[in-house]
Amino acid sequence: MTEVDYAFAIRPLYHYLCECGDTARIYRTQNAYLFALIDVLGHGAEARKTAILAEKYLDNHFELDLLSLLLGLHASLLDSRGAVGALCRFIPGTGLLTYTGIGNIAVRIVGNKSQSLPMRDGVLGYRTIRPRLLEMTLKPGEMLLLHSDGIRAHFNPLECAGLYLRDAQYIADTLIDTYCTQNDDASCIVVKYLA
Repeated sequence: MTEVDYAFAIRPLYHYLCECGDTARIYRTQNAYLFALIDVLGHGAEARKTAILAEKYLDNHFELDLLSLLLGLHASLLDSRGAVGALCRFIPGTGLLTYTGIGNIAVRIVGNKSQSLPMRDGVLGYRTIRPRLLEMTLKPGEMLLLHSDGIRAHFNPLECAGLYLRDAQYIADTLIDTYCTQNDDASCIVVKYLA
């Protein structure tokens, strides 16, 4: 599967990954990728403990269907400080993108125009959540972008269009450096579907 260039970047508020509540996970199966971005409420060492719970759950269950995976993640975070998160499964051969999530993780498609994908309100690990599974087709040349609220919500991805000609790691690092807030952890996943 060489049709995909992907990367993530994380910038902890306190500059130590051991004190970061944001986490990114990328899994590759035989014909698909799973991209997971989780933002634990708050920041610092206590947020990191909850992020580790999320990572362990995802590492052990990433092959589940997305709704089961999200509901299981929610259950695994009960009695924690809670988190928001997005899960995206992408099949490069068909361009099929399925996604689900809870909270204020941004999921965007960047191509000829920028499109924000809808998310459900709520907190993973707190009360009842009602996730929904949505799907769409990602076209070659388009990019999937996931980011936490540690990156400013209202930046226009097209205002730095030349950036998107670069590789995924460069894009992820630049988005963190350019658009991160100064009062929270920040994270993003960049997925380029190569033409």
